Amino acid sequence: MWLGTGGPSMGSDARQSVQLGLTKTFLRKEAHDMLEGRRSRRFLAAARTMQSFVRAAKFRRTFLAKKWAINLLQRVYRGHLGRQKANMIRRVSAAITVQTAFRMHYTRCVIIDYQRED
Repeated sequence: MWLGTGGPSMGSDARQSVQLGLTKTFLRKEAHDMLEGRRSRRFLAAARTMQSFVRAAKFRRTFLAKKWAINLLQRVYRGHLGRQKANMIRRVSAAITVQTAFRMHYTRCVIIDYQRED
């Protein structure tokens, strides 16, 4: 017995081309082609989705590798700048220490000379 149970999107010809058996559904060529077209479109959509996920994972991996490399360069350069600044602070501190020691020595010498003259 042929039944018209194709649904609203099936044409009137397709509705008449489905036969339900006890364990199988038998289709005429038009109904089979329509269902095969739907299956094919759904299969292609699933393939596109999987391909987009694979491409996204690939680009993400590349992005993360580049991000890590840039971060490494920044760390190295900022460490270099920090060491330069620390060396400059040490030099300035050493220069102040030397200047202070020289001024103390010079002042003592002046005071000793002044005391000897008295």
